[in-house]
Amino acid sequence: MKFTLRKKKLFIWSLSGAMLLGTVLPLLADDTSTAQTFDFFLQEAQVTTASRRAQKISDSPVAIDVITAEDIAKSGAQNIADLLRYRVGMNVEEATGVEGNRQVVNVRGLPDEFAQSLLVLVDGRSIVSPEDEGVFWEDIPVALDDIERIEIVRGPNSALYGSNAGQGVINIITKKPGDDASLTAREEVGSYDSHRGYGSADLSTAIGDIRVSLQQSAREQSWPAPSGAPIADGNQDSNFLRANTRLDSKPWQGGELEAFVGGNKDTYSIPNVLGVSGSDYNSDYEMLKLTHNVNDGLSLELNGSRDDVNRGEALAIRETQYNGELLAHLSDFDERSQAVVGSSYRDVLDDSAWAFNEGVPGAGAQAGNHVGRVFASEAYSFTDWATLSAAASYEHSDTGGDQGAYQGALILKPVDDWSLRLSASQAPTLPSLLNRDSSLILPEGSSPNMFGPGTNANLYLHVGGSDMHASTVSSYEATVSGSLLDNRIGIDVTPYQMDIAGYPEFNTLNTVVTTPDGINYNVTQNLDYVNNYSIVARGVETALTFKPILGTKIEINHTYEDVNDNDKLGGNQRYFYTTPWNIVNGIINTELLWGFNAGLNINWTGQHFAYLSSRGTSVFVPDQARLDLRLGYTLFKGAEIYVLGQNMLQEYRVESSDGTAVPQAYYAGLNLAWGGN
Repeated sequence: MKFTLRKKKLFIWSLSGAMLLGTVLPLLADDTSTAQTFDFFLQEAQVTTASRRAQKISDSPVAIDVITAEDIAKSGAQNIADLLRYRVGMNVEEATGVEGNRQVVNVRGLPDEFAQSLLVLVDGRSIVSPEDEGVFWEDIPVALDDIERIEIVRGPNSALYGSNAGQGVINIITKKPGDDASLTAREEVGSYDSHRGYGSADLSTAIGDIRVSLQQSAREQSWPAPSGAPIADGNQDSNFLRANTRLDSKPWQGGELEAFVGGNKDTYSIPNVLGVSGSDYNSDYEMLKLTHNVNDGLSLELNGSRDDVNRGEALAIRETQYNGELLAHLSDFDERSQAVVGSSYRDVLDDSAWAFNEGVPGAGAQAGNHVGRVFASEAYSFTDWATLSAAASYEHSDTGGDQGAYQGALILKPVDDWSLRLSASQAPTLPSLLNRDSSLILPEGSSPNMFGPGTNANLYLHVGGSDMHASTVSSYEATVSGSLLDNRIGIDVTPYQMDIAGYPEFNTLNTVVTTPDGINYNVTQNLDYVNNYSIVARGVETALTFKPILGTKIEINHTYEDVNDNDKLGGNQRYFYTTPWNIVNGIINTELLWGFNAGLNINWTGQHFAYLSSRGTSVFVPDQARLDLRLGYTLFKGAEIYVLGQNMLQEYRVESSDGTAVPQAYYAGLNLAWGGN
C-alpha cells in the first residue's frame, strides 16, 4: 500500500488543517456546560511510582512523566516502544539485537539493547530478565488496550526499587476491572501484510464486591528485510498471543485483594545476533497483592509474584523468578510526614542447555541469584512551600555483594503553581548472569562451511568475567516546573548530570581453533567482560504542554544530552557521540468536529553513532525525522473506524548499526465496544 509523494503531502496537509479547525472553532463558542469537565481536564496528574505512594507530579522527588490511556488510544502506536519514542528524556531505536529483540529503549544515555540499570514494571512487578538485566520489549505480556497509564521516572530510584533502577523506572499500570460488563474488539490491516486483532471481556459480579477482567489479544506483523535491501512483504514475521486475568475484591473493611494471572506465546522470524533465523518466547506469571488500611496513618501492602519464561532457539533458556515484598505506609503530623518502609526478597534461577554449560555441549547448567534488601523513605513538609525527601536502602546479592543506595530531594514552592526541585542520588547495578557466568556452546554445524565446503564447526563462546562487579550510578539534577493560565500551559525544565563508574563492556575476543579430524572444527572464543568504563552524561530535558480546550492536548519536548566515556585501557571510547545531542518531539491529541479525532506524533533525532554492544559495531546515523498520524471517526457510541500512517516522511529509515529497516506503513482499523461504564 503506497501513496505518491503528492497524495501523501495532500493527506498530511488535509489532516493538519482538520486538526487546526477542530481546535480553533470550539474556542468561538461559550459552552458553559463543559466548564466542570474542563476543570477536571486541567487538573494535575497523580503518580505512584516516584515515591511508592500517590502524589502530585509537582510533589515528586524525581523527574517523572505520564502517558495516559487517552494518549495511547489517539497515538496509533503499535507497541510500547512506539509510545516511549516521543517522550522527553527517552531514546528509542529499532534494532535487532540478541534473540531478535527489536527495540532499544533507554532513559538518559547509553542507548544499548540491554540497559542494565533500567527497571521496567507491570503493575509493580519487575519484567527485567536477570539473565541479561534487560527487557524483551516485544514480549511484554500486556496489550496496549489493557494499559491505564505508563509512569516514567527519569534518573536513579534504586533506594526504593533496588539495584536495577540506576537510570530510571518505567511502570506500566493496567486497567482495573470495570463496574459493568463490557466487550471490546479490534481488527486492523495494513501494508506489508500486517494484521492485528484484539478482543477483551470485562466481567463483574456483586457477590462479595468481586470484579474480574479477562483480556486476550493477538497480532501478526511483517517487516521488510534488514539493511538496504529492497522492501518486500513477509521477510520477517511475528505472531503474538496475550492472555491476562485480573481479580479485584474487598474481602473485609479496609482491605483490598488484587490477583493477576497471565502469559504470552510469541514467535518471530527476526534473525538474532547468533544468526538463528527465528525465536520463540513463552511465559506465564502469577501475582498477588494484598493491601490493608489499618487506620488513617498506617497502611500495609504485601506483594508476591512468580514468573516463568522460556526462550527457545539459540540460548534455550528457562528463567524462573520469585519475588516477595512487604511495605508499610505511614502518615503523621497532619500528613506533613509521609514515610514508606519495607523489605523485599528475590530468587532467580536460569537453566539452559547451552548458555551455562562450561564447555560440555548440551549438558545443561544453572546460574542464579538471591537478592534481599531493606529500604525506607521519608518526605516531610516543613511549611506549605518546602518539603525535604530522603530515601536509603541496603541490599545483599550473590552477584553484587553488599550495596547501599540513597537519594534526597528538596522541593520548594515559593509561589503558587511553581516549584523548584534539587536532588542527588547514588544507585548500584547488578552484573547480568550472562556477563558473569555464561559459557555458550552452539550445536555442531552451527557454523557450516566456515573452513570450506563440507566442514562443520562447533562454536564455543565463553562470555563472562569472574571479577565483574556492580556499577555505581550517581546523579545530580534540578527541576523547575510550573503552569500558566490556570494550568492550561505547563512548563518543565530539568538539567542533570549522571556519572556511571565501572560500566560493563567487553574487553578482548580471543579465538582458538582446533581440528580434531580436519572436517569438524572446534572454535573457542573468549569474550571477557570488564568494568573499564567511566561514563558521564549531561543534559537538559524541556517539556511544554498546552491544553487550549477540552479534548485537545499539545506537547513539545526537547532533550539535549552529551555522553562521554573514559576507557581505562585507552584508545577506545565506545560511548562517544552514541547518543543524539538533540531530540525534539511534538505530540498533538485532539477531538475534532462531527465525531472526528486525531493524533499527530513527530520526532526529530540529531546525528550520532548508533552502537550495539552485542555486535560490537557502530554506524553513523544522520539527522532523521519521523511522522505518525492517526485519524478516527466515531460512527456511534462504542464504534470507531480509523486510519493511521507511521514513518510517513520516507519509504524506510535505518537507525541502528545492524541495519534494521523501519518501513513506511499504513493501517486501517475498526474498534468495537459493548457495555462498560
